[in-house]
Amino acid sequence: MPRNCFILGCGRSGTSCLAGCITSNGGYNIGGKGHTGNQGNPRGYFETKEVNNINDTMLFEDKRSILTEGSRHGWLTRFPINESPQVLPDTMHRIKAVTEKRPFCLKDPRFSYTLTVWQYVSSTVGIHTAYICMVRHPGAVVNSMVKNCQTAPSLSKIKITREICYDIWRNMYNHLLRRAQTDWLFLHYDQILIGDGLDLVEKLLETTVNRDFPTNTLCRSNNAEDVPKDILDIYEMLCERVCYFKGTQNDSTIST
Repeated sequence: MPRNCFILGCGRSGTSCLAGCITSNGGYNIGGKGHTGNQGNPRGYFETKEVNNINDTMLFEDKRSILTEGSRHGWLTRFPINESPQVLPDTMHRIKAVTEKRPFCLKDPRFSYTLTVWQYVSSTVGIHTAYICMVRHPGAVVNSMVKNCQTAPSLSKIKITREICYDIWRNMYNHLLRRAQTDWLFLHYDQILIGDGLDLVEKLLETTVNRDFPTNTLCRSNNAEDVPKDILDIYEMLCERVCYFKGTQNDSTIST
């Protein structure tokens, strides 16, 4: 049986593209009925209302969460580094219900903050799980986040700025880098588009993926040139984890 997996990374980093490659052929439990595609992700998000709601409940009931004004979307939230949301009894029950059908492939940017809770619950039932963290140039991510908030009706009232988006990106990857284990797979978005990253995914998950799913039309945001240096430093650390360096496809505009 294919391995269970969590797909991690900031929103707009290619997590939906990877999840589509893994789950669009069927056979994987994604935690319920997936969100339908829209202008932000025409081919679908491959995440579910139940998984989102579980994570949002943990984040919004924890007073340490830093909410973006006008937002009730946990993927636009920040959370103190080296801390995790509290484990709630109802949360544990719901996580067990989501993960009881296997293999599962669960994807949600909120896992950047809530993953330790899911890991704790999973460990109590002996689930063997793989972790894949998606990486994309932060300038392209922020461009996509801003555009998505400006064009999606459900996000139109959120008071988002580029500075807030960079702070969310910084916060999420600081959490993930601190929690990453040696067996985590870090992938760059371009590696999915090129295809060589999918070889690594198939080997890790012991399954075959849909290689026809990713297309260059999914890459619609260019890199920005206003990336703060500390963000670029984190991005360089992430690129080292995936052996992905300056000058490769779609990533030749890194500025320092």
